[in-house]
Amino acid sequence: MDGQDQQVASILRAIRAVAQRLASTQPPHEIYTSILTGSGWVQELLMDRPDRIRCALGVHKEVFLVLIEILSGAGYQDSEDVPLVEQLAIFLYGSVTGLPTRLMCERFQHPNDIITK
Repeated sequence: MDGQDQQVASILRAIRAVAQRLASTQPPHEIYTSILTGSGWVQELLMDRPDRIRCALGVHKEVFLVLIEILSGAGYQDSEDVPLVEQLAIFLYGSVTGLPTRLMCERFQHPNDIITK
């Protein structure tokens, strides 16, 4: 291994050590600390201009509310962690945007295991 390869290896070791230190000091559920939770964002969409929810979730407000009624009638309900309206919003937002899970986690302020249920 020449000098340049040794420097690269040394830098990679340092980066790995810093990443491991950061991962061990930050509890997984505390990385989502936005003041606007996923539920708060969905409520904001429902209360704002009608075109805003359509742009974000791909459906008109009335359609969203009917879908909630249909899901409730079919026995779907709030989970321990996520209300039904937010569950539907997560599904629709992911379908409309095609965002990767990590960005969905950030938008809705939930860890990966909640978003991918």
